[in-house]
Amino acid sequence: MNKSLFLSAVTLACLWPCATLPAQSSRTATATAETQEYSSDGGSRRTVGLEYKFVNDDTTLVGSPVIGERRTPGMKETAVGAGMAIYHNWSSVISTRTSVFVSREAPVFAKHNFAQDVTVKVADRTAVTLGGRLARYMGNRDVSFLSASVRQYFPFGSVAFQLRYVNPEAGNAPLAYVANVSVRDASGDGRTQLWVSVGEASLANEQLSNTFSGHEYGAVVQRVQPITDTVSLIPLIGYTSTDRPIGRIGAVKIGLGLALKLD
Repeated sequence: MNKSLFLSAVTLACLWPCATLPAQSSRTATATAETQEYSSDGGSRRTVGLEYKFVNDDTTLVGSPVIGERRTPGMKETAVGAGMAIYHNWSSVISTRTSVFVSREAPVFAKHNFAQDVTVKVADRTAVTLGGRLARYMGNRDVSFLSASVRQYFPFGSVAFQLRYVNPEAGNAPLAYVANVSVRDASGDGRTQLWVSVGEASLANEQLSNTFSGHEYGAVVQRVQPITDTVSLIPLIGYTSTDRPIGRIGAVKIGLGLALKLD
């Protein structure tokens, strides 16, 4: 996988589907850039990506080509990845999300990442989600994830809690805990989200190989700020701290996105 493939994926995401859209459909394109700076000579990780979302009635398709670079003292690696996710509402009670991500073998992304979630609405404003994920990291290291979460909706947003069981190959199986709070603005499409986590593979390392020691914590804040009726800025800032063989490493993550409604 190379830069030519990345450009082809970007072109396909931007042009498909370009035919006349059904009345209940919409399209959104979001460009993002993120940097993650590690302490203790841990280097950096930078990514630039494009997300294309196509919503048609009960089905949502999301394509997400991305290019990333990982730098440490004496090492520089670049990789290109591509993801696809399908969301579908099967009824007013059951919905699913199926996703796949692939990349070349490099210490930037997972080599491949498959995930499946099933969400069931158990009450008027309460939903429960069960999920599974299988990722293969550099060196053909397989890691599986099982998760269960509950989300409670309110007029102003929602609150969720997720428990993840992480089973790395030839290692222990630590748990990860993630809490999410999402708050919508009183008017308009603006919203603010907060994620707080404890446990390995909980936030920043979703696509990044690590030791899966279980001794990690982190927090991320994201803001969707409408600029016009069709354009929004999406700033993000976060911090994670993880135990590694060389000691505890902190990582500061800063990102900025630009979302454009195409319809």
